[in-house]
Amino acid sequence: STLGDVSEKPQYGWTTKANHNTGKLKLLRTTDITSGSVDWSSVPFCTVAPEDVEKYLVESGDVLISRAGSVGVSFLIYKPERAVFASYLIRFHPKKEIDTKYFYYYLKSPAYWEAIGASKSGIAVPNVNASKLAQVPIPVAPLDQQKRIVAEIEKQFSRLDEAVANLERVKANLKRYKAAVLKAAVEGRLVEVMSEAIVPTPLGSLGDWCGGGTPSKSTPEYWTDGEIPWVSPKDMKTEVISDAEDHITEAAIKGSATNLLSKGSVLVVTRSGILKHT
Repeated sequence: STLGDVSEKPQYGWTTKANHNTGKLKLLRTTDITSGSVDWSSVPFCTVAPEDVEKYLVESGDVLISRAGSVGVSFLIYKPERAVFASYLIRFHPKKEIDTKYFYYYLKSPAYWEAIGASKSGIAVPNVNASKLAQVPIPVAPLDQQKRIVAEIEKQFSRLDEAVANLERVKANLKRYKAAVLKAAVEGRLVEVMSEAIVPTPLGSLGDWCGGGTPSKSTPEYWTDGEIPWVSPKDMKTEVISDAEDHITEAAIKGSATNLLSKGSVLVVTRSGILKHT
């Protein structure tokens, strides 16, 4: 079938400017639905409300599809605040023999997006209209089968959400785990060693230490067309540094307090700059 066959006549939204200050009637826009959820507290109000407000009010079960900007992005309305939908959205409302979530989940499928890609028109801002969206094909199963499909989709989505949450927990704990490993290593608990082999030693006695240096920014020959990486704290977001955002010349090495680092040097950010340890 097609989206137009299985839904009520599609409808364009209300045209008015958004009022971000005060008002009585909210205006739901494309930008409000693109994240997949609506923060009603951030939805603006209508500058001018339609005379026939009821015609544009959103209600549970409406499916809004963006026709410009984020072309094809859809959102299923559920328990909305009092709001109308903006003109760059098109409302589809599935008929009674179509499960609303079945209709909505199809709009997330590769088959739908392939059809939308073929339906885009325009150059600067790709867009679709209600007629083209209504012609997008949709496979229609019997209603009881639609409900079974929706239930299985949501079951699998729940499993995916749980997996993502677990990965986020692992990511959050990664730094703590790494710190614990390093602590165990320096305390001799990571591998079995004789206690007398662990000797507290000042860092200063383990290598050569020196401060960094900044070539004068007012001397162009120190910076122009430089090929030598000049490391500053902004470059120290990775554990291993292979390049830097800024580069200096050989003249800067000879004419300023900065100096070349040997491979394997360890850099430490201090309040006043960077200390180098070799």
